Amino acid sequence: MKHSFAAVILVGMELSACSVAPEPKFDSEEVDSAVSEIAHVSAPAPAAPTTAGVSGSVARRPREYTDARWYFTTDEDIDAWYALTYQLEDDFDDVCGDTFCEGDYSNYQSLGIRCSVEKSAGTVGVCVWTFAASQDEVVVSTGNVRVSTKTWRCKLPVVRDTPVSELLQALGASEGGALHARLPRSDSSIYDGLVSCL
Repeated sequence: MKHSFAAVILVGMELSACSVAPEPKFDSEEVDSAVSEIAHVSAPAPAAPTTAGVSGSVARRPREYTDARWYFTTDEDIDAWYALTYQLEDDFDDVCGDTFCEGDYSNYQSLGIRCSVEKSAGTVGVCVWTFAASQDEVVVSTGNVRVSTKTWRCKLPVVRDTPVSELLQALGASEGGALHARLPRSDSSIYDGLVSCL
């Protein structure tokens, strides 16, 4: 009897050691919340929008400009451009006394003409002609010279994106002089631009 009682005790201890813990119970709302959080963490980030393959979304290269003096490459075109700028300055000197130089300032001087040219297209961006003038006066009582000066930056009425070769040809071929020649794609002349500036 002692042996059988001990055996029962041992068997009961073994069964107790091998017993499985009860399965935990979860509330349905807790389960849904946990699943939602896992999905949020593991979901891949949305891809950035792309314009590849979309009609009309071709990227344009930025424009790059240079001085017209450096745009021309042949000796003929370089000589023609410098001849044109010199001719414009001579034409200005011819008309200055009867027009621009009758105001408060009499000593007008051209400081130069500059045109920007888009390198790849060969078209004009902007043309500017700068001037300086002075009015000088001797002060009788002191012998000093009183000088007043002024400068002008005159944007010429050249239509933007006009081919620079077309501009050169139009102004160089004018019988009435480059200053009064009609600009390409325009009814204006360089003289008209100076009248509204000086």
